[in-house]
Amino acid sequence: MTEIRPPGGTTALRAFHAATLLGLALYVAQTAWKVFGPGLDGFFNNWVYNGLVLAAAASCVMRAVFVAHERAAWLALGVGLVAWSGAEIIYSAYLAGMEWPPYPSISDALWLVFYPASYVALVLLLRSRMEEFRASLWLDGVITALAVAAVGAALGLQPVLETTEGTLAAVA
Repeated sequence: MTEIRPPGGTTALRAFHAATLLGLALYVAQTAWKVFGPGLDGFFNNWVYNGLVLAAAASCVMRAVFVAHERAAWLALGVGLVAWSGAEIIYSAYLAGMEWPPYPSISDALWLVFYPASYVALVLLLRSRMEEFRASLWLDGVITALAVAAVGAALGLQPVLETTEGTLAAVA
């Protein structure tokens, strides 16, 4: 495995991991038990959550930059997480404050980028770790995803439609 050391080496990486883990622990504590009081929910839901998603994106992209093994897979996942981060930040900073946010919005498009990027990353990781990888496995994955989506739509769409306003297309 070809590996390039990041600037600052292992110490910087450990500090980044420790800060991210601390942020995650604080986020969970606030979300689950409101340990800092309900007045800080906005801070945790906007700043800490978005920071954690950005940290995940940075981790994947940096893995792709510094380690050659499985580079394409980690870059694909990093691109998906960067898109997700952008969607969350745009929503938090701009759309959440609007009485009637546009639909679809740029956030919706960026959220949707995450799914194919993650699928590509998953397939690339599987392919690099399996001795025999057939192209038919891609089709198996697509069929499985469609089956799960069909079950989800069959069980979940009607209750969502009953409790949400808007057209079928907008709600779906």
